[in-house]
Amino acid sequence: MSTKEKILDLAEHYIQHNGYNGFSYHDISSVLGIKNAAVHYHFPKKEELANEVIKKAQVQFENIVEKAEVYDVTYTDKVRRFLTIYDNNLRKENRVCLIGSFATNLDALPPGLNAPLAALVAAIKSWLTMVLAQGREAGEFHFRGSPGQRAALICSGMAGALQLAKILGNEEYYEIKSQLLNDLV
Repeated sequence: MSTKEKILDLAEHYIQHNGYNGFSYHDISSVLGIKNAAVHYHFPKKEELANEVIKKAQVQFENIVEKAEVYDVTYTDKVRRFLTIYDNNLRKENRVCLIGSFATNLDALPPGLNAPLAALVAAIKSWLTMVLAQGREAGEFHFRGSPGQRAALICSGMAGALQLAKILGNEEYYEIKSQLLNDLV
């Protein structure tokens, strides 16, 4: 893993644990055993670093979508694959949702992060809405409300489940995830 990738991973870790304003380049350089100048070399501004973290999340989401389209037969399988985003956060030291972490500091974020963050949220909600609509049309899903409302409920429910897992334990997360899936059929 390159120094740049290590910086990105560590920034993602800090954002999900401490929020955008809860870490500095010094925190990153100390953990990696490098000078602050090395972090600035790769990411001259913290806003650029955070923007790359968002882009990385976008790529990870796109990879999940590609895999869902290629490997998943049922719409439930596609939703389950999508939920691995949250499962991975749980496995990574009970991290909170990246989008949720940014959202808690939205007013304090540099303005340049708003558009990429909004684009990521829109892409996620749009894809999940489409999958839910197709699943309902195919007779696989029988939920109440619109597919867009259900997509928002799933995303917010899973983000909240990650937060509750930090306080109440991982079992709470799995119960919420199970209920959200059960509510689809």
